[in-house]
Amino acid sequence: MDIETTKKMVGLAFRSVREECGLSRAALAKEAGVSVSCLRHFEQGTRDTKLATFFDLMDGLKIPKKTITAAIDAAIENPEKWLAEHGKKEG
Repeated sequence: MDIETTKKMVGLAFRSVREECGLSRAALAKEAGVSVSCLRHFEQGTRDTKLATFFDLMDGLKIPKKTITAAIDAAIENPEKWLAEHGKKEG
């Protein structure tokens, strides 16, 4: 899988977890101390995100990190299956 597709899948998986937590982008961005724009770009896979920012976002969800990493792993492992199961479209 190329890097651009990987970034998109990571962002989509993260967005899916955020939505399952019932958080809006604005609420998570505020909790994590990042801009809504930064979070939007990360979820859309259109901009690289610093590792520190990624950890801030994961902390902002207030759920076990393994929940997030498992979702990302599943999305990257089999993007077509993950997209079909989650009803998400790339891009």
